[in-house]
Amino acid sequence: MCTTLGASYQKAASASNLSVSSPASPYDFGTIGIGVSQSVTLTLTNVGGVQASSIVFSGLNGPFSNTGGTCRQTLAPGASCTIKVSYTPVTTNTVSQTLSVTYTDSLSTLGNASYQVMGAGT
Repeated sequence: MCTTLGASYQKAASASNLSVSSPASPYDFGTIGIGVSQSVTLTLTNVGGVQASSIVFSGLNGPFSNTGGTCRQTLAPGASCTIKVSYTPVTTNTVSQTLSVTYTDSLSTLGNASYQVMGAGT
């Protein structure tokens, strides 16, 4: 509760806001041998004011995959978790995909965060 010139009011909570980060954006796995797997750990942070819920990851399929991490279906304000993304090339083509993170919060906000990964096989 805030008081200004004798009037009191409740400060509205800001919506959840998820942000994905890593050592570089977008993350480039570079050129690696066909069939060789490499991983990167991304950080998902709720920079908003309320808990994010119903968190769902999508958008990655062969040769990229979401192979773990500490993220669950909810993330408190100010909290972070990790997402492990792996890349196992099957051709010499350069490929890129986008990891999508969708979520909601108690303010009925529907949010989406995304992060691009790329790499090539040799």
